[in-house]
Amino acid sequence: MNKYPHLFSPLKLGDLTLRNRIVGAPVAAIYLTPEGYFTRDTIAYFESKAAGGAAVVTIGEAFVHTKTSISRGDIVDLDDPGVYFSLTRVARAIKSHGAIPSIELEHAGKHGGFKRAKRPTLDP
Repeated sequence: MNKYPHLFSPLKLGDLTLRNRIVGAPVAAIYLTPEGYFTRDTIAYFESKAAGGAAVVTIGEAFVHTKTSISRGDIVDLDDPGVYFSLTRVARAIKSHGAIPSIELEHAGKHGGFKRAKRPTLDP
C-alpha cells in the first residue's frame, strides 16, 4: 500500500500546475562570486534538484534591502541590479527541467545593518 498516493501526481494552484508535490526546501547559494552573483557550480546545484524531479526548487535567503538587512556575507542581494543576469540563468536552468523556481526573501530585522563579511567563494 502506498503511504503517499498523491506525491507524484500534478497539483494545480490557481493558474500554476506543479508536476508533482515535491518542493525543494530553501538552500542558501553558498558559493557566490565576490560580487555576490551565482557561480556556474551554484547554478548547476539548483538545476540538479530540478533534474532530480522536484516540482519547485527554492533558492534560500536573498536579501531584499542590503542597506539595512545584511547579517552575513553569503547571501544574494536582490537590490543589486548586477545579480539579475545570474538570477535569470539559475531560474532558466531550473525551468528547463519542468520545475518552478522560487526564492526565499529575507530581511535580518534587528540583526541587520552590519558590514558585510567576506563572501565565501570556490577560489581561495
